[in-house]
Amino acid sequence: MAQTQFNLTEDQAREEAELAINYIKKSHPDQYWSNNKNIWDSYEKKLLERTGSISIGDQYFDLAYLFSLAMDTHTQIYPDKKTPGFASVYPLRFRTFSDGLYIIAADKQYENLVGKKVVSFGGKPAVELMNLLANYVSADHFERKKTLAEFLLIMPETYKYFGLSSENGVKFELEDLQGNPSLVWIKHMENKSFSKVFYEDPNSFGILVPDEWKTVYDVFDVKTPLTRRSLRKKYWHTTILDEQGQQVEFIQINKNENEQEGEQQFDFILSVFQEIRKKDSLVDRIIIDLRYNLGGWIKNTAALPGLLYGSDFYKPGKTIVLIGRETVSAGTILAADIEQHNYAFYIGEATGSKPNMFLEHKQVDLPYSKFYAESATDVYIVTNQNDTRSFIAPDYTINEKFSDFISGEDIALKKALEVTPDEVRHSQNGLYRDELWQRPSQKIALKNNSVELKEVQN
Repeated sequence: MAQTQFNLTEDQAREEAELAINYIKKSHPDQYWSNNKNIWDSYEKKLLERTGSISIGDQYFDLAYLFSLAMDTHTQIYPDKKTPGFASVYPLRFRTFSDGLYIIAADKQYENLVGKKVVSFGGKPAVELMNLLANYVSADHFERKKTLAEFLLIMPETYKYFGLSSENGVKFELEDLQGNPSLVWIKHMENKSFSKVFYEDPNSFGILVPDEWKTVYDVFDVKTPLTRRSLRKKYWHTTILDEQGQQVEFIQINKNENEQEGEQQFDFILSVFQEIRKKDSLVDRIIIDLRYNLGGWIKNTAALPGLLYGSDFYKPGKTIVLIGRETVSAGTILAADIEQHNYAFYIGEATGSKPNMFLEHKQVDLPYSKFYAESATDVYIVTNQNDTRSFIAPDYTINEKFSDFISGEDIALKKALEVTPDEVRHSQNGLYRDELWQRPSQKIALKNNSVELKEVQN
């Protein structure tokens, strides 16, 4: 199995480790917010005591564990386009559901695997591997870490680092929808860098996959739900009729950025509310879908919470927000800002980021590996300085199974169309708008989210 041959000398590896350690200590507002100083010191000591030549893959994972200890979306490290190696990926896309890890898309070589559940990788149970990999990616809480870890599964270096590959490739144990087991060796790779897939290519970032790949919707011949048909649009809007025939305005914001052509995001938001204003009392509620919002510019959507309030959609049952594991960075800030101004009801999964987060991330150059590394340098308070939630928890949790994902329907949207004002009032326990971060559904999110120190693999 082809693997990266580039190595760093012992001195080069230590120099980069020292640089990363000192940069985080100097830059980060509170690197110990989740993991205490003893945990940091213990790992830093292990990192600096490594001896001998270090492969580029080992250097990546060793440093990735360091950055992950910050438990911070914006303090992270990834292979960059200038990084020597990491030039190939397995052309597969994985996604975790409440009933397990599934392959949801693949290129032509592996299209027969799409829709199958992954039981193990190289003999290691999938659940165990995902929990382990979560310690090597950067995020504000552990569940988001596991989502990001899905991308490490396309990286050949992952399986080498954890001793799960051989000359034959990586052995996958799979199950089809009927529970029938199968074994397959994954060896074919796509000549595309990890950085290209992970964050440079807008057509394969997050839940998106390249056009030429087969998805579960192709394989099972089911229609893609309305809410997943336009994920490559940064923002769009439509009107839906609920079962009672009432008009519901559906707004999806997938990125806090302007489209290259057409209406700018700020103007889009204004025009939607102008349209709503013309309809006056015909509009029953507004559903704002932020489940696939990976961030961008905070200012682009800053007007939205105030427009909801000014248009009387601050009332219970009038604004429903769909959130999930890919609601991160500026996406979570928007969700938190809506929460501050309106009696909104949140449906889905926990957001991927904290509502009050570390921002102003700045890059540090690692001279030999050329990894993309950055550290947050400031604190951004959206709600209340006493709000220590690790995420915004949904008021109504959607535990999506794989069968739900391929049903052709969106069960979160279905719930959003059914929510009553009384259900919203009950969930918010009589709190004022600026106190809603303390509502009962947020109790679990206020618990600190730390991780245990694991032995570094070398």
